[in-house]
Amino acid sequence: MSYAPRLFVLALLTFGVSSEPTLRPGAAAPQQSEPTSKLDVFQYFVGDWKGTGTGASGPSTLERTYAFVLDEQFVRSATHAVFTPSEEGAEAATHADIGMMSYDRARSTYVLREFHSEGYINRYVPQFISEDSTVFAFVSESIENIESGWKARYTVTILGEDEFEDTFELCPPNGEYFTSGTNKLHRVKAEEPAK
Repeated sequence: MSYAPRLFVLALLTFGVSSEPTLRPGAAAPQQSEPTSKLDVFQYFVGDWKGTGTGASGPSTLERTYAFVLDEQFVRSATHAVFTPSEEGAEAATHADIGMMSYDRARSTYVLREFHSEGYINRYVPQFISEDSTVFAFVSESIENIESGWKARYTVTILGEDEFEDTFELCPPNGEYFTSGTNKLHRVKAEEPAK
């Protein structure tokens, strides 16, 4: 694997999604009623999260925040991950990204844009959203600053009221998708401050 795809793997291991349905603490499972805003399907994710990850760059701890921004026209995510050094005494690698989820009225679809500290910019559209809004699968439309032909798939699965998992897969040019990383996050409660 060349240098660029390795950096891309590190950059995208923690994205997390940025696309999500959301339950507020103490709320029931996602409603199937018609949302008042196209982005309400992602309400579940709004708030602070922390968790752990595994993947090509090794184990990690991460924190993520989701919020409605700009008159609730977008859902913004911000992720910070720290990877466990592979050698004793080595400095831990870090990763940060910012995601923006929007609704493209012209195409009648959601669009997730991610901006990574390594310089990658990904644009995703949904491949699948379950009827109960507990599984979201996104595929890349474009990836900037990587070798042409690479694709990515990002899947988020809600596991419970305060827990979700995301999986990031990559596909090299003319190749098959492989899992690059998986994160499991849980909601930070008011009495549990983020680090």
